[in-house]
Amino acid sequence: MLVNNVSGLIYVGSSTHFGLRLLHYLKNSTQTNLRLVLQNIRDTKIANLTLQYYRIPLHLQEERLLHGLEQYYILSLNPGLNTLKVVNGIPGGMRISAHNSQMTSVPIYVSISDQIVYIFDSLNGITNNAMTGLNASTNTIINCLDNDTLFLGIYQLSRIRPNNLSELETVLMTREEIINHVNKVRLSKIIYTPPITIVRLLDNTTFNFINFNEARK
Repeated sequence: MLVNNVSGLIYVGSSTHFGLRLLHYLKNSTQTNLRLVLQNIRDTKIANLTLQYYRIPLHLQEERLLHGLEQYYILSLNPGLNTLKVVNGIPGGMRISAHNSQMTSVPIYVSISDQIVYIFDSLNGITNNAMTGLNASTNTIINCLDNDTLFLGIYQLSRIRPNNLSELETVLMTREEIINHVNKVRLSKIIYTPPITIVRLLDNTTFNFINFNEARK
């Protein structure tokens, strides 16, 4: 919840990556459902907003639970900065997509250079679960499916069973191997940055990190 300290107005949302969500708000000034909160951030200045958050334990971080909690607070508080009062299927939440109606049941085929390396049983199986999925956001995967773009620049994702796949649906990697491979690809894309110092303004405590990735973690 973003609370405007001047007006008392509230915005309720949910996210697995709040920093990316805030950046999304600041970059997408034309989206109708974000205009009120964007205008508030710009008029009031972000320093005059208070963030209140509820962190859901990792083993409960399913999208339906995030959306359920978000919907509960929207119904309870009727926040003045939420233009839309229904969660899901909206920009900034889970994006509207031709794939949404098939989301939970249709397999997703993962291939590298036209070779099938793994088959996930559903969209939920591929996203947001560090233990069993690729720890990717739903919007990222849907974008790859809708726009035929490569996930991390390497992996082709498809809901359509490839013609060259045998009836046994033989794949080249186990679940553990595909997750490890994705993690290695992610690490290889981290560019070097100089040391970073973060200062806590409350007491001027400093935290020193050797690079951006260490600071991020």
